[in-house]
Amino acid sequence: MQPLHLVLVGNCDVLLPCFLNPKRPIDPIKLAAFLPNMLDAMNFLQRNQVEVLVISDCQFNTFGKDFISVIKRMSIHTYIIVYCSAGTMEKSMAGSSEIDRYCVSLEEFYQSLNHLIACTEERLKTPEATTISPEKLYSLTKREQEVIELIAQGQRYKSIAQQLNISPGTVDKHRKNIQKKLGVPSAAELMTLLQQGY
Repeated sequence: MQPLHLVLVGNCDVLLPCFLNPKRPIDPIKLAAFLPNMLDAMNFLQRNQVEVLVISDCQFNTFGKDFISVIKRMSIHTYIIVYCSAGTMEKSMAGSSEIDRYCVSLEEFYQSLNHLIACTEERLKTPEATTISPEKLYSLTKREQEVIELIAQGQRYKSIAQQLNISPGTVDKHRKNIQKKLGVPSAAELMTLLQQGY
């Protein structure tokens, strides 16, 4: 299995030992960067493929859900985890559909990463789970087929929008429709499926 690149954003110092502890390795996840804030994370995501983005609760509270939505549009294949270092999740964090997991302890963080690894490995092992039936592909509109091809090439929303002469918000709407028609519950799972050559 290829490495899954992870970026830590904000006050995630407590998580660094997870990547340095030989007694508890989390292969195939590799730490790609440790960034101080969400603006740096956005710049990094524009230049690099990142499968896992871990954001501190402080950064989440500072930049908010809208910023997370922008990041998700830039990099739909990225699995987003918010790490709550205080041990509790604020009401403002609850209910954001763009966030894949919330963690309030190191144990939950490990569980989230292990869940992601297990899901990725299962998809790689099970051909039935990694293919899309021709009937489902034919149900996509011509525009949705264009969008899915560009997403499969790893292009960002902004680039797709420019090529198709539509807004990034419209690209996001097409992506959501594609997920619904193909029966794929999350943007990260859609990207995994597309990377495997749907």
